[in-house]
Amino acid sequence: MPALDIHGIKVEFPFTAYEVQKSYMTKVIQALNTHQNAALESPTGTGKTLCLLCSTLAWRRQHLNELKKHTNPVSQEDAWSSSEKSKDSAIPAPKIIYASRTHSQISQVVKELKRTDYGKDITISILGSREQMCIHPEVSKQTSNQAMVHMCRGKINKHTCQFYNNVEDAKKNNIFTTKVMDIEELVTVGKSRTVCPYYSEREVSKQNECGIIFTPYNYLLDRKSRATNNLEIRGNIVIFDEAHNLEKLCEESTSFDLTSLEVAKCIEEVGDVLDAATKFEESGTVADGHENGESLSLSEFKSQDLAIMK
Repeated sequence: MPALDIHGIKVEFPFTAYEVQKSYMTKVIQALNTHQNAALESPTGTGKTLCLLCSTLAWRRQHLNELKKHTNPVSQEDAWSSSEKSKDSAIPAPKIIYASRTHSQISQVVKELKRTDYGKDITISILGSREQMCIHPEVSKQTSNQAMVHMCRGKINKHTCQFYNNVEDAKKNNIFTTKVMDIEELVTVGKSRTVCPYYSEREVSKQNECGIIFTPYNYLLDRKSRATNNLEIRGNIVIFDEAHNLEKLCEESTSFDLTSLEVAKCIEEVGDVLDAATKFEESGTVADGHENGESLSLSEFKSQDLAIMK
């Protein structure tokens, strides 16, 4: 299939592109060329994911080629004969951080990537959850994420997880970077090679040659999660797939629930404190814990920033 030329970028597309697909990829490349944000949409069934991947990867490939010309002069043929897995750490190529709402959506995007020419020569990393990627027979059986994290870290600290102990060897032998794999395939390889795919993928994401990092929304939106997973936004390409879900997700991440029982207990405790303050005032021995030993009247107590819910 002949490559498309979009604003000077050679885009390899696996099928004959429709006009709506060309238009979509044009907007993606315009945003990348001008370092601007873009909110793009296209009708269902028009191959948005494939267009997004091909245009973004094409732009990154050409950008990487330009960097190689300036930092390590080689011929155009040699530049890509060894693929994007070149160990040339001097090249600060931008990474693509592709965020999806669910792990199943990430698997679908990886499936689309495999259909492209770019999937043949790029290193990817999937930052999934322990629930999806842990293969330890004890840890993976835990019913809550908190229990899973606690047990996992405990075994790592005690060096009793044989899967984690093999992560460094897996990194040296490129066990998880020889081809594009989805979460299910990563787990299968991890079990067959006795190595943890959860931590191995985090090591892959730190490598300069890693071209795409796939991650759930919350890993990218939460500051602590970004730091934990070594996700650097500055200088990289950030993609939010199905971005109409972002508003609701942000609301949920900054919200919490109070049950009626919790509210009732709060009211009861505040009432007990006021009753105690009243009795102390009536007896003339109100002690508020001040360092100077001064007493606190009931009116002064009520004037504090204390709200009673009735």
